[in-house]
Amino acid sequence: MTTFSYFMAEYAWRRAADRPFRKPEMLSYTESATPPSHRVLTSHMKQLIIGICVSTVLIYIRSVYRVIEFADGFNGSIAHTQVLFNVFDGAMVTLAMYTLNAFHPGVLLKKTAADAAYALADRSGASFSQRTSPTVQTSFGGFRDSK
Repeated sequence: MTTFSYFMAEYAWRRAADRPFRKPEMLSYTESATPPSHRVLTSHMKQLIIGICVSTVLIYIRSVYRVIEFADGFNGSIAHTQVLFNVFDGAMVTLAMYTLNAFHPGVLLKKTAADAAYALADRSGASFSQRTSPTVQTSFGGFRDSK
């Protein structure tokens, strides 16, 4: 979970600062066709990142509580305190679930794709093999290998 948090923070920073991992001349054709002003974070992408970050922090808090709870074993004082269990275990999972329902990744990714700010999918309709192999367009509009 720590590794995920690190990479999520790096992704958010790179998108917010408009610093892609690859150099601009190495971007794919779908990303390079997008003007640089559209590669910054949109409001839907910000909501998505906020939702994922909040739910991750809540689950992280729960995980730390569970480690502390069982540091003394099953007979420890923390393991037998119901209020702590309700707050740090049940409430954290419930809040994380409601956060992901409010900032639902599926809905926000569709809205982000509709904004056309990110190349989430290839919009050309060409298959992967057609995009990656040298092809020639035939007279009837189809593709064939150039070999």
